[in-house]
Amino acid sequence: MRSADSLFIITLSFTSTSSHSLHFDSSTLLSLTYSSDSSPCLTEDGVESSSLYVDPRDNFFFRNSSTNVFPFLLFVFVLFCVCVADGAVHRQQHQPAPPPPPQWANNGWPPPREDKQSTLSRYWTNEKTTKDQGRGGLASGATSVGGARHLPSNYHQLKRVCRDRGLLFDDPEFPTTARSLYTNKKPANLGGPITWLRPHDICQRPTFIANGASRFDVEQGELGDPWLLAAISSLTLTPRFLDRVVPPDQTFDLHYCGLFRFRFWHFGDWVEVVIDDKLPTVRGKLVYLHSSDPQEFWAALLEKAYAKLYGTYENLHAGFTTKALQDLTGGIVQSFCLSQQDKFLTYQVLNSAVPRSTLLIASISFGEKEASSSGGKQPRALRLRNGLMSQTAYSVTGLARVRSSNRGEVPLVRLRNPWGRGEWSGPWSERSWEWDSLSERDKELLSVRVRNEGEFWMSFEDFSKQFTHLDLVHIGPDDWMNEPALHSKKPWRAVLARRRWRAGYNAGGGPHHLETTAMNPQFFVQIPRTAATSSKCHVVVSVTQHYETRDGLLLLGKQKKISAGGCASGNGNSNGAGGSGSGSALNRSMHAIGFAVYEVPPNVNRLTAHFVAEHKPLDVTNHSVAREVVTFFTLPPGDYVVVPQTGIAHCEGKFLLRIFTDEHSNIWEVNEDNMIFRNVAAEGFEDGFKHPEVRSNFSKLAIKYPTEIDASILMKILKNYNCFRSTANSADLARPVSVNSNVSPSGCCANVPCFNSLMGSEKPPSLELCKSLIMLRDFNISGKINLIDVPALLHTLHFWRVAFGKYDRAHGGKTSSYNLRPILWESGLTVSNKVLECLVLRFAKNRVLTAEAFIMALVRLHLAHERYLSIDSKMKGSPLSLEEMILMTIYS
Repeated sequence: MRSADSLFIITLSFTSTSSHSLHFDSSTLLSLTYSSDSSPCLTEDGVESSSLYVDPRDNFFFRNSSTNVFPFLLFVFVLFCVCVADGAVHRQQHQPAPPPPPQWANNGWPPPREDKQSTLSRYWTNEKTTKDQGRGGLASGATSVGGARHLPSNYHQLKRVCRDRGLLFDDPEFPTTARSLYTNKKPANLGGPITWLRPHDICQRPTFIANGASRFDVEQGELGDPWLLAAISSLTLTPRFLDRVVPPDQTFDLHYCGLFRFRFWHFGDWVEVVIDDKLPTVRGKLVYLHSSDPQEFWAALLEKAYAKLYGTYENLHAGFTTKALQDLTGGIVQSFCLSQQDKFLTYQVLNSAVPRSTLLIASISFGEKEASSSGGKQPRALRLRNGLMSQTAYSVTGLARVRSSNRGEVPLVRLRNPWGRGEWSGPWSERSWEWDSLSERDKELLSVRVRNEGEFWMSFEDFSKQFTHLDLVHIGPDDWMNEPALHSKKPWRAVLARRRWRAGYNAGGGPHHLETTAMNPQFFVQIPRTAATSSKCHVVVSVTQHYETRDGLLLLGKQKKISAGGCASGNGNSNGAGGSGSGSALNRSMHAIGFAVYEVPPNVNRLTAHFVAEHKPLDVTNHSVAREVVTFFTLPPGDYVVVPQTGIAHCEGKFLLRIFTDEHSNIWEVNEDNMIFRNVAAEGFEDGFKHPEVRSNFSKLAIKYPTEIDASILMKILKNYNCFRSTANSADLARPVSVNSNVSPSGCCANVPCFNSLMGSEKPPSLELCKSLIMLRDFNISGKINLIDVPALLHTLHFWRVAFGKYDRAHGGKTSSYNLRPILWESGLTVSNKVLECLVLRFAKNRVLTAEAFIMALVRLHLAHERYLSIDSKMKGSPLSLEEMILMTIYS
């Protein structure tokens, strides 16, 4: 890079303010870079130039020469004078009319840069991880928004490039072609071909968000997404949520370049999607979602960004309101089919959710009957005889109980239609005779509570009969704090964890997998007994598996249930969990997920296979091929363990666990410290020569081998010699475990070669294993150990063999890698979840752990502890944590 003194940059931007303004060939921007010599310099746009750089679309070019400096400056001065004169002429005309759409060039967009950060939007691959992510850290460049990470796009970079080039943005990732509209089924004939137009081509004065109450007045159009429309309408009571999705600082006037951005929640992150403003129209009219105001375009652009997120407009139509609600709010979404739900349970849900930070949306949908009658088009809102509207999201805003003189106690539900129309006309409506049976005080109290337009009362009995679906959106505490409209409700307390299932480590499957289900990730929930929680605590548990949005590879509404749980098979169809024609792709990427809740006694900190076999879970969800599984329930004070799981074992994937409670609770992930609570290696080297038999066998070794032995000699010793046996010592070693029947009372297999008795197989020891054993006593890093250390080394191997043999049921020197944690405990160690996962990755193969690999893992663990203690004692504080030291040792 050259110094600032040798670089001279002039940028002139000419904005068309009238029909008399100055226009250039294909761009209204001139970017000139001058260098005092002919050496290369780097412009602001990253273009390397050995002379003067001008936009390549301009028809003139200046060479870098000292003789051209004066003409260049003269030219700049002339341009400046022309612009000033042109502006003066325009001011004399006194025309306040807004500027017409500028004559932008649609071609000539600069090619993408060769580096990884292209100038194009990469929102669906913007999954950044850092070493701090496991500690709750954020990815590089990410910020926290509403309890979730905000992954920024390159919106500002694209906008700067468009303004510098004088171009309207054309989105190459969502082109104006048929493949952005559909992939399988062509839209119905709408009376003409679909053409893509910018808002300036549709009306004279387009606005992004119009002033006034029309902001939420949105129409579905001929092909619009009814689920997105319902989700938008449900946010009328929480406008801050919509402002997060639709940034209101965008406009068609100042700094307009045809580029807009929107945000959607995706697997715990707020992903920013950038689009151009070309919209599908027929004969100049919008055919998808649009505002009632013909000059307002935020709704149409929002649906386009949503269609880009899911691949095509067609993929939006195969969804449900719950999917769109989660994408717009980031909350935990539940859906109830009221026709299949017990009425008492429905009222309990309403009674529990209304006073808390939960949005409740009721709707009427006729399903396949309505779709077939619409002639293939999207179902539209219809006014029913009782005044209600189908395909419309009604917000449940309150509950009440009134005592009628002729009906006794009647529960009432207060609802609101955000469009201000479609009110209930049956019993307990505004002019019904049922109000006459109430006292004046009750009538006045209930009428005061109906404050908003479109709000009305109806009985719970009629509510459960007339509405077909009830959706709950549980809002986290951060979003509750940012939305003043929710401050009158009780906030949730939230805990969020990003984890993954890995085969051989913690993908243990559902409760019917008794041997491995306890290996799943576990989260401890402690509800203390206080005055507030003396009765019960409301809890919401959500497990969301990682999903893809492109090509319609997910749906939240229809869930494919399985009888025994399991990974999806690949026989999905359009009526299953996937979109049309994408079932098989969905089933390859998503699993049947769920979770189990166990109540545990105070002395149990982790579920084990023995505990799971003897205790049934308190609650188990139906394992479903869905992106999220949710349960809303109450728990009395006590200790519980939540176990996220896949339907069957060995299914790998990421998941997001969210737990909401309305009372004080303590929630943490079940984990252990990295600790050696019984150092058998040190005990063996200290006590190895206490017994006569050990000394006798050592004398035989001393005659045959030198005083210092390397790995090759140790390998011969392990092959040819029996174990150094000691009745008392081996009994002490076997104390933590139950010795198998093939082990003699003296603590070793009788009449069996030493290594075979230790490893439980006929496989000879490998040279690599012997080198690892040498490392335990090779303090001088010479590759050798003293012969006197061999008896104690075999003493340690015997103890590890006893621990491993407890889980080697076939006595073949192999066991499942899921057993690594209990085997380590039997060997005198505990490790953290992260270390255990790395041990499985490093030493297990195809979910199988051999005895030799287990010994090598123990050697690495002991060496890591020794190194950490040595560094910590020498430096009085190690710059690395013990876990970091162990991980470095495992992968070294």
